[in-house]
Amino acid sequence: MKISCYSAVLILIFLQSGCSSEVDKHTNHAAYYQLTTEKTLEEVLDDTIFAITERNFRITGHLHIGKGIRDRKNPDFPDYEVLLYCNLVYAKKMLELDPEMLNSCPGRITVRQNNEKVVITALLWPVDMKNEELKLHMQEMNILVREIVDYAADDWLLVYDKETAATE
Repeated sequence: MKISCYSAVLILIFLQSGCSSEVDKHTNHAAYYQLTTEKTLEEVLDDTIFAITERNFRITGHLHIGKGIRDRKNPDFPDYEVLLYCNLVYAKKMLELDPEMLNSCPGRITVRQNNEKVVITALLWPVDMKNEELKLHMQEMNILVREIVDYAADDWLLVYDKETAATE
């Protein structure tokens, strides 16, 4: 059987698309909100914690994953931090509307060093709900989550310094 170059290319594209969708189906990229910044990891953590508490959430846990791995004889392992947060008023409403939402608690924001940048990633709350009130509640929660990440990534001080330097 003779296969033309055109047919071979189509077969390769078909096989590659099948392989890539197999990997992609296990990652729901829409479930995360992620930004990067040139701020230091410490600045990002401080700003993230500030933004969380300014929106009336409480930090329920702070996991130092990178440090833990470094302490186990891996001195070059980068920083990975996980902040867990909750607001009992929001949680109460969410759980009254759907007790299964407990599996999504608490909220989680990760901060990690990636070469010269710091990556801030927040797990978004699910919004594909049959209950319209719950869907609206989760959308409101996601607005707050995005605001927290935006604040944490904001380089307002770097912008201010550049503007100040330009005028001096």
